[in-house]
Amino acid sequence: MDKIPRPVTNFDFKIILLKMVVLLIMVFACGAVYAKKEAPPLLKTSDVIPGIKLSGPDYTIGQTVQNDGTINTFKITIDDKTYTVRGNMLMRERLNELQALQQLQAVKGTDVYLDAFQKAAMGPLNTAKNLITSPIGTLQGIGGGITSFFTNIGHAAFGGPSDQESGVMKTALGYDKVKRQFAYRVHVDPYTSFTPLADELGDIAWAAVAGGMTLSVAFTAIPGTGGTVVSNMKTSDSMYRLINDNSPAELKKRNAAKLKAMQINESIIDIFLEHPKLSPTQKTFIVEAISKINIPGREIFIERAIISVDDQETFQIQYWAALNAAYHKKIKPVSRFVRMGGKKSPVMQRKDGVLVAVLPVDYVAWTDEVANGMSIIELSLQQVEGITGKEMWLGGYASPETKKALTDLGWKVVENADKLLDLL
Repeated sequence: MDKIPRPVTNFDFKIILLKMVVLLIMVFACGAVYAKKEAPPLLKTSDVIPGIKLSGPDYTIGQTVQNDGTINTFKITIDDKTYTVRGNMLMRERLNELQALQQLQAVKGTDVYLDAFQKAAMGPLNTAKNLITSPIGTLQGIGGGITSFFTNIGHAAFGGPSDQESGVMKTALGYDKVKRQFAYRVHVDPYTSFTPLADELGDIAWAAVAGGMTLSVAFTAIPGTGGTVVSNMKTSDSMYRLINDNSPAELKKRNAAKLKAMQINESIIDIFLEHPKLSPTQKTFIVEAISKINIPGREIFIERAIISVDDQETFQIQYWAALNAAYHKKIKPVSRFVRMGGKKSPVMQRKDGVLVAVLPVDYVAWTDEVANGMSIIELSLQQVEGITGKEMWLGGYASPETKKALTDLGWKVVENADKLLDLL
């Protein structure tokens, strides 16, 4: 017996219409996505960062930069060891750190440092070596007074310190505080993930703690260092001072209070604050930046930071937060954050309905990966209400093919956002 066909309902028409809309979106997107593909370009380092010095005392920088479609990758070689640096802004940070490295190496070449080093090796705090290798037995011999450090060492011992923080015993001995002071003197992050600088900071901080070398004497002993260095991302002295004046535990408490005031879910706050790849500096900079964008949806930014997988990506998140805060302050106020793309990344929406994606990218080429990513983005934006326009602010630049494809997708492209937003 033949089946009686079910009558078509209004609901069926809506489903069919929705599928047709999605199909049309995909066809339209593919028209832009598959227009003309590009291979990731190989760029000249001197073109990417004008004025860069490709060599200096004990270091060289590769003459070419490999782009992956959005981010540039640099190579720095120090003492025959090569370090990878992803991102123009992080490279600028590394250039600043290379200058600081020269200053710290100059300190280590002075009689003041050598004398402190010898005192450290022979003095009572040489026992501190045992605090690292056999902490329980050594602490039993030290006696009372250690509890006065509990606030500072509690985070390092029990609160999930980041990869860049000092161990509990070094914190207890005041090593972390001294390291912050020396880092502030040379204007760098005390929790840097750049191994050569982190090692030099560590050596000097230990000589100061265990050998009695003071900050003022250390730098009085060396002449001023010169040379042209391309400046890193603009950061106010007050932010460096904030990191210098507060222990990781104190920064954690401060950041937690600010995030709670934003009404972000406490479980999200905990995961963010315990993230091992986000340094205390990065967590603080991110929180400070988004606290200045007093709009709904800021938890989207924290959620995106949580899924970052390494220290170089976490720096990009810090840079991203700064870009968004600068747009909100300097260009036009925004009204909320919404989710965009496969990773549900944060994008701002203004009161007039215009979406503003301010992205921490260096050079966008229309590669397969970028094109496919834009297809996903276009589909994800169908869930966002009230879109009246789309602007994409790029930290760096885009190829002609990319600008054409994005324009076809309805995006207004703004390049060189780093300078337009006064981050350089």
